[in-house]
Amino acid sequence: PPDTVDWLLLELRDANDFSNVIEQQAVLLRKDGFVMQPDGTLGANFSNVQVGDYHLAIFHRNHLAILSSNKVELDNTTFVQDFSLSTSSAYGNNQLKSVGMIYALFAGDISANHIIDNADYNYHQTNQGTGIGYDKGDINGDENIDSADYDLWFGNRYKLGRVQ
Repeated sequence: PPDTVDWLLLELRDANDFSNVIEQQAVLLRKDGFVMQPDGTLGANFSNVQVGDYHLAIFHRNHLAILSSNKVELDNTTFVQDFSLSTSSAYGNNQLKSVGMIYALFAGDISANHIIDNADYNYHQTNQGTGIGYDKGDINGDENIDSADYDLWFGNRYKLGRVQ
């Protein structure tokens, strides 16, 4: 659909046991930060889940994953979880990065090992200069693996994600 920039994997996790994944769903990410279903319908649909409290985990292909710090009340109606307003919206210390006036996921976890480290750097170095389109090494989404991606990695190196 128009304005789609990438995709995310959302997980509802047990309110008392973060390791227990109740349901997961792939969604598309719009350039305004909202998510939508593959058919273009706004939001995610967790209609097969019982009414109750959950934590929401968000995974992206080359960013550190996050988990909501507060429980999300799912009552078969729409809920909004906005992670862009405060670092305290994500579980753990320093799990969101200040980008101007909003907060965002830390970019650069190319290896998806929940750490922005040398494994990510090595992938970048091996593939730098390639204009291959959609690739995990293209951290900024411009369809190239170049110095702009390195700059994002470098600014976020040694960050450790709390969600696995």
